[in-house]
Amino acid sequence: MKILKPVLASFLFIIVTYYFSYIFNPGTSQLMLFISSPFNISSEGMPIFNIAAPALLIFVIAFYLKNFNDAFVRKASLRAVYVFAVIASYIKSFIGMFIYNGGISLGTSIITISFIATFLIALEVLIKNKGSTEYLYGHFMIYILATLLALFVLFTVVSFFTGNSTIVHALGVLAFLLLFIPYYESENITKFLGKEKKAILPVIRHTIHKR
Repeated sequence: MKILKPVLASFLFIIVTYYFSYIFNPGTSQLMLFISSPFNISSEGMPIFNIAAPALLIFVIAFYLKNFNDAFVRKASLRAVYVFAVIASYIKSFIGMFIYNGGISLGTSIITISFIATFLIALEVLIKNKGSTEYLYGHFMIYILATLLALFVLFTVVSFFTGNSTIVHALGVLAFLLLFIPYYESENITKFLGKEKKAILPVIRHTIHKR
């Protein structure tokens, strides 16, 4: 059983969140608040629900992914999930600055939801007869990414006029998906684009020769 990295993932979350929430003192600096925003729960409190529960969830998901999900082990890593989750959290906080008139959106929700989203994405191992539909993966990824991008733009516009914190958090999750899915499915997307290129090249050559 691989337990070291799941423990480290959970422990890292606890240490960094505790530091930025109870030791780190940003004062009135907006920059310092922004830097600490993915792990700062000082405005929310409730360490049981905002540190302990997410840390346990991260450990359980990481333990499953590293030990029982071959697709995740082959395609991604816990480090990548963390990196994309933190970037998505910063995107959420950056957009929130415009929504909240300079206020910084703090909290660990994007980190936690990103691990849940990764768990759901990695459940592709449960798909039966995956080989018979593998040729559709590239098409599905292009449509999914286009849809996510459209939703990201839509939510950004709506959140700008409504100032709804739910929408701002949804933007953070969408940002994670837009970053993580291309990384996770890079092999299938590359294969799809390669096949499309091979299919288009003869047409281009034929058109050129006709001229």
